[in-house]
This record gives sequence, C-alpha cells and structure tokens, in this order.
Amino acid sequence: MVRLGERHQQHFVTAIVDVERSQLLDVVPDRKAEVPAAWLRARGEAWLTNVTAGTLDLSSTYCPRTP
Repeated sequence: MVRLGERHQQHFVTAIVDVERSQLLDVVPDRKAEVPAAWLRARGEAWLTNVTAGTLDLSSTYCPRTP
C-alpha cells in the first residue's frame, strides 16, 4: 500500500522483488494478478527463462477462492 497526497489516500500496489538477490525490481499499480503478469510478459522470453521460482502474497486478490 502506498499513501499519496495531502490526505494520505491509500492506493494498493504490487512489489516485484528478486528474492534471491533481495532486490526490488519494480512497483506496479493495483493488486490484481493481471498487472504483475503483464509486467513479467513485457520482460520477454529471454528474461523469463532465468526465472526459476515465484512467491506471492496469499491475499484473495492473487488467490481466488474456489467454490
């Protein structure tokens, strides 16, 4: 969550982190799974081949409940 503006409005964001190197790669708006997925796709196939694992917040916005 990011607090912006004079009245500290709340805006949710997703942090994309290289956990192996403890490095913040980017912060993208919103908490929808489509946003970081699009960020990853934009890196291209050559970059994605170096991704060996992923982790995510267990928020319901990332892990939709199944009936």
